Amino acid sequence: MNTDVLTAESMDPFGRLCATVSTIWPAHREYLTALRSALTTRELVHANWLSDAITKISPDLVRVCEDYQWLCEVMRDEQLQFMRTFQYRLSSFADALHTVYENAPFMTRYLNGLLVGRVLWLEQLQMLVQYADEFLPGNHFGYRHLEIGPGHGILLYLAAHDLRCSEVAALDVSASSLDATNECLQGLQARSSARLIEHDIFSGVPETSGGWNSVVVSELLEHLEAPDLALRNLAKAMNPDGRMFISTPVNCPMPDHIYLFKTPEEVGRLVESCGLRVIEQRSYLSLGLTEARARKHSYPIACTLIAVPNRQ
Repeated sequence: MNTDVLTAESMDPFGRLCATVSTIWPAHREYLTALRSALTTRELVHANWLSDAITKISPDLVRVCEDYQWLCEVMRDEQLQFMRTFQYRLSSFADALHTVYENAPFMTRYLNGLLVGRVLWLEQLQMLVQYADEFLPGNHFGYRHLEIGPGHGILLYLAAHDLRCSEVAALDVSASSLDATNECLQGLQARSSARLIEHDIFSGVPETSGGWNSVVVSELLEHLEAPDLALRNLAKAMNPDGRMFISTPVNCPMPDHIYLFKTPEEVGRLVESCGLRVIEQRSYLSLGLTEARARKHSYPIACTLIAVPNRQ
């Protein structure tokens, strides 16, 4: 393995990000070199774009990379706990609210770490590629786009930057989370503005003329006590020709995960029980992990589904 690849290619944004992380966390260098070698040309294009975006959203690159290392260590501890019990540590939104969401310093580091992880975790990068290169282009011209829980705002930005999109909105129960999303949209200079609405999905979905054509539920279901209710509300608010992009993990302990999916099939069954029909489902794995091994040992599997309204 060429351990000099990070230094040799550090002039591109992805290389700079990897070099910064490896300087802060030398033990991670081998993984980062293997990751770069494993990326396809298309994945590397997105890795460079997203690495550059991170510097625009968070100019202090060293800090966000330090938060990435911190989050990886938090995740390691969560994984060890999960392998002992095969249950998530938290079981209610109230628990997550108290221990995570109301802890501002923790949330800042958490969101920074997740943002870097979107590039450096292979499964997260591959899901982004699917969303950007396949899902959004599959929407018809003039589509109306809604995202629930936009987090750091990268996915929402891609819709807001799409000239074919006529309306962009996002819902979140947290005003501070929406502030972070807004900072992302401003930092990346999206072509169109987005309506950012503080709203609880369990109380319904704000309407738009003609219904929503494009709905995104990314890394959200595992945070909800009743993901089925959220999906039913969204299905009712969709235009008949609408499409929904869903991503959620299986067996993936995190500080604020409360709803445990044990298999990809369980995710698909839940989605189809909520007035939706799954037309495509994929699984993504961490670098070097096979799906057979992940299933055998209850390791994390990242799932994406594209669903349409099922109104028979």
